[in-house]
Amino acid sequence: MSQPAAHLLALHGFTGTGEDFEALQALTPELGWRAPDLPGHGDAADDEPLPALLERLRAALLSAPRPRLVLGYSMGGRIALQLAVALRGAQDLDGLILVGASPGLNDPAEAAARRAADEALAALAEAEGAEAFLTRWRATPILQTQAQIPEPWRGRILARRARCRASGLAASLRVYGTGALPSLWDALPTLGVPTALVAGALDPKFVRVHAEMAARLPNVQTVTLPGVGHTAHLEDPAAFVAALRGLLPSLLAGGVAP
Repeated sequence: MSQPAAHLLALHGFTGTGEDFEALQALTPELGWRAPDLPGHGDAADDEPLPALLERLRAALLSAPRPRLVLGYSMGGRIALQLAVALRGAQDLDGLILVGASPGLNDPAEAAARRAADEALAALAEAEGAEAFLTRWRATPILQTQAQIPEPWRGRILARRARCRASGLAASLRVYGTGALPSLWDALPTLGVPTALVAGALDPKFVRVHAEMAARLPNVQTVTLPGVGHTAHLEDPAAFVAALRGLLPSLLAGGVAP
C-alpha cells in the first residue's frame, strides 16, 4: 500500500462527530484521515478541558508521518487554530485548513455577551433535552443550507446528531464556545504555518471573517465555494475536495499559491 500524500487530522463542528468527514474520506483515497470525536460529542468525554484536548490532538497529530495537516470546521476550526498556535509554528504541522471558522472574539464585552448567550443555550439543552435542543438548533439561519447535504451522507449525519447528549452539548458550549475560547486574533500575524481559509458563498459572515483573518495571516490562501453555506465541506463534498486538492501543493510546499 502506498504512503498517503498527506495525513489530515480533521476536527468536526458543534453537534457533529468525527464520522461527519466520511464523504470527504471516500473521495480522497490518496489522503490519510484521522477524525476524532471532540469533547461532548460522539464517544468523547463531556468534561475535557482545553489543555487536555490540545495534548490529545497533538499526540494524534504527531503519531502520523509527515506531511501533516489539520482541517477544522466551525468549532473544530477554532480548536484547530488553538492547536496550531500551541504548536508554535510549523515545526510539527505542515498546513492548516479552516472551514467557516474564526479566531474568537477580540472585544472583551462582545466575548462576555457571547459567553452569556452560550450559557443560556447550555442551560436550555439541559432543561429541554437533546432532541428538542437539536430541533431548535437546526432552525438556526446559518445552518439552513445543510438541507442540501447530499444523501446518503445527510441521513447518516442526522442519525448521528440524534445520539447527542444534552450534557455533552452543554459542556461543549461552556468550554469551546466562541466566547469561551481565548481570542487568537493577535496571534495570527505570528502563525507561520501555511493556512487555507474556506467559506461558502452563502455564508457571508464567514466570508467577511476570513477576509479579516487573511489580512493578518502571513501565509494564507482563501477560497469561497459557490452555492454552499456554513457547512461548505458537507453541502458539496466534491467541490470541497476539488478545492482541497488545489490547495494541497502550496500548503505542502510551505508557500502561497501564485
